Amino acid sequence: SIPLGPDTTARGRQIVPGVRGNSVRRAAYTLHRRGFHVSLQGTGIVTHTSPAAGDSAQLGTIVTVWAE
Repeated sequence: SIPLGPDTTARGRQIVPGVRGNSVRRAAYTLHRRGFHVSLQGTGIVTHTSPAAGDSAQLGTIVTVWAE
């Protein structure tokens, strides 16, 4: 089970963390730890995500990570 942290709401939603500027490996680790699935587009350093950082998304949502 995923622990309910300060960014988790009662309805099982979580704030998408900001991972821009991180390596894809670090970004994937961070997103997985928050309860999201990850789809990677590119390699290297993260440029943006969808849903965007700061958005609220259901736990288990696929967050697409773009990197260059």
